[in-house]
Amino acid sequence: MSKQTVAITGGAGYVGSVLVPTLIRAGYQVTVLDRFWYGKDVFDELAPADRPRLVDGDIRNPRCLDEAFKGADAVIHLAARGHYVHPAGAPVVRTYGYVGNVVAQMLRILELPEGQVNGRTFYLGDPEDDIYAWASGFCQALRGRPAPRVPRPLLYAAGRAGDAITALTGRPARVPAWSYGL
Repeated sequence: MSKQTVAITGGAGYVGSVLVPTLIRAGYQVTVLDRFWYGKDVFDELAPADRPRLVDGDIRNPRCLDEAFKGADAVIHLAARGHYVHPAGAPVVRTYGYVGNVVAQMLRILELPEGQVNGRTFYLGDPEDDIYAWASGFCQALRGRPAPRVPRPLLYAAGRAGDAITALTGRPARVPAWSYGL
């Protein structure tokens, strides 16, 4: 039996950088479609023969999708338009637990019989939590005060400004760590 091929959009991102090596170690062949904003070295930990096939492109381009999905038995969509905001310094433990949970769920779905998954959409993740309460707990422990609340319109404006910078420069906008207030 030949290896199953999985195409992953956004596969060089935060979740994909954990998912792709996991799938390869489990015996899958993997194709990654990504814009590679942060470089193509994300999979350098893998032996050259084990690395995924990389398609450098945008999911909004049908030719890129055709190239990435050639020969794919399954497709996992991880591509996102935005960027994740993290406090600088050590990784947030809960975030990594979430990624491991999602990767385990995806691997389980790929192992199910075709009749149970074909034509269905799966939404994966941890149960919903009040993210403000969670983040505020960290701020309280680290700074002695609760996390600041940022008005939604300000967040939208910052996102639009970042989109404009990205459109003008061709590179994602970077937010200085001091602006997180941590």
